Order: sequence, then structure tokens, then C-alpha cells
Amino acid sequence: MQLIGDDNHRPDPIRTSIFHYFLAIYTYPSIRQSSFPCVAEVVTNPAFPTALWHFEPHQSGLLPVAADRGGPIDISYEVHGDGPIKLVLICGLGFPKWSWQRQTLHFGHDHGDRYSVLILDNRGSGHSSKPLMRYSTSEMARDVLEVVDHLGWTAERQLHAVGISMGGMIAQELAMLVPERLASLSLLNTAARIENTTSFAEDMSRRITMLMPKSFERTITFAASKIFAHDWLDEPDECRVPDVHTTPRVRPPQQPPPHDPALGNGNLEHGDPPVPSNYGRFRTNYERFAAQEIHKSRDVEGYTKKGFLLQLVAAGFH
Repeated sequence: MQLIGDDNHRPDPIRTSIFHYFLAIYTYPSIRQSSFPCVAEVVTNPAFPTALWHFEPHQSGLLPVAADRGGPIDISYEVHGDGPIKLVLICGLGFPKWSWQRQTLHFGHDHGDRYSVLILDNRGSGHSSKPLMRYSTSEMARDVLEVVDHLGWTAERQLHAVGISMGGMIAQELAMLVPERLASLSLLNTAARIENTTSFAEDMSRRITMLMPKSFERTITFAASKIFAHDWLDEPDECRVPDVHTTPRVRPPQQPPPHDPALGNGNLEHGDPPVPSNYGRFRTNYERFAAQEIHKSRDVEGYTKKGFLLQLVAAGFH
């Protein structure tokens, strides 16, 4: 049966793109989705209110930057730990600074006497400003540099910069700005530039699938399948969590923001479980990831479509 191509069996790019587009839409939901618990199940897990960890930073603030670059733009930042080794952790596309909470726990609290860990919300995400303007990774790197300068971390070979995805692109730009101040540069799941290595049809299918509207349920499973190995998602959650009795400068779990019935990021029948007195584990790694995504979706001021798209432009043109 001839599905794609003309009478001479030569592929037609437009029809091929359309075929891949609908193939991605209609085959994706069946891929391992049945093994993942739904949002309502994740929300009723007793550990759900503890998915985000509430630390007491050693320093924090909202710093106006980019005064001569179209600003001012307020950048929300925190420093955890007060040790001599300076870590700068830079988030990826659409992720707030708490995305580094495992690293913040280990370096900034368990070993806070050795490390000082800077985490920040890039422009367009979290509690930082989200101005409607052209974003670029080079400008975002200058934002980071102004925060670092504000903290007085200006010595040579003092900074250990770590960036993931778009954050890795920003970290590369930071290294170009002040190479003499970096002691190390760790680039995770990133690129020196965005380059298409697939066919036109595959590239268009991927872009359309990523940006097309999805249900909240499908958004989470789609993201999980693209970021993590499926086998790992099914494994038990063995994450080391903070303990309010033994972890330095950790606050008790807090009530999550209310869910949005229109979005579907809650359990309409039972609501959220009571907030426990300490941090807990989930049944699987997928449940922990999904719970964090649900928390993020409820932060309607911190996570916006406008901010996400502006950051996407920056990453796409890196």
C-alpha cells in the first residue's frame, strides 16, 4: 500500500512531514504511558506535598541587572552554604532554581562549610522578571555575571560553573566573558550550537510535536520520556531527601499552591493529602518527577508560557 510519495514512489517532503506529525501524535500516548500513574494518583501520594524542599539560604535576593542592556531586570538568586569553593548552577529551559535541589542539599547544606552554591532563576522563569524582549544566551550569561559580581566572587579561578541544557549554553557564554575567573566548567546535555542532523520531515515533526498543545497528563509523560530512560522512571524512588531533624537549615514541608481544575493538575475528588512533618519518598522515580512538574505548573506567576517561549528563542538561536 502506497502511503507516502508520488506515483513514482519518490517521497514528497510536505506529505512526509504531515505523516510524521500525525504518527508522533497518535503513537506517542501508547508508548509506556499505561505504566505511569496519572496525575490524580501522584497528587494523592502522601509524599506529594514534600516534592519541593524548603531550605534556608545563607544569602538571597532580587538583584536588578542589565541596567544598560534594556533593563533593569530583576534576577532572583540564593546562595546555600558559606564555604570557600564557589559553585554556580545554571538552569535549563523553563526550569526554576529549585530544580537543583538535590545538588543544593548535598553541597550547600550537607557540606555547606566547604561549598557556597549559587542558584538563580534565569530571566523568564521563577521569581525573576519576564520582560517581553529578545532573549539571548549571551545576555543571560551577563545576568549571571552581574549576580556573581554582586556576591564578590571575583577572584581568578574561583568559579565552578555548571549548566544543563540551555543553562549549559549560558555557561559557555559565561566562560567566554570571564575565562580567567573559571576554575572548571561542567556542561550537561547541551550544545555549542543548535544544528539539525535529521531530515526536514523529522525535524518539522519534532518541533511541531514539542510545541503543539497537549493535555497536562501528556505533557508530563512526554517530558519524562524525553529526559529520562524508561527503565529508570520505573525504578523505586531512592532519592536522598532532607530531614528536618538532622539536615542543617532545612524548613518543614509546606502546603503546595492550589490546583487549577481547568489544567487538571490535581485530584478533584480528594484534593491534596495533609502536609507531613518531614520529607518523604515516592513509589517510583517517575512519580517524583511528575510531582515536581505538578508543583511547577501550580506556580502560575513563576512558570508562564511567555517566559518559556522567550527562553526558547534564546536557546534556539544560541
